[in-house]
Amino acid sequence: MNTIKTQLARLCFITVLSLSLISCRDEEDILTPGEAVGIALQNYINERNVSTIRIFVNDSFERETESFRVEGNFFISGITYYNLNQLIYYGPSFDRDEEDNIILDIYFN
Repeated sequence: MNTIKTQLARLCFITVLSLSLISCRDEEDILTPGEAVGIALQNYINERNVSTIRIFVNDSFERETESFRVEGNFFISGITYYNLNQLIYYGPSFDRDEEDNIILDIYFN
């Protein structure tokens, strides 16, 4: 009888330990939707050597910039932060800059 209780206690201990290890995964490995978009956007910018970006908010032109970066789930231009959870579309413009580089159009809600 004690053997069954001992085995049951071991099984419970192993189960609890396993569940706690699984649930304690590194939280940095879990991306928010905005962070996933940020990674995809940064990869797009890097692969196409984009140097100029035009930003549109609610379909209205807001700014053209060469000073930008992606951090987490934010697109940052100067001192303005754009939430990548509000990103609607990004893609190449039909226009090019003076050196014939791609201009990237980014649309936010």
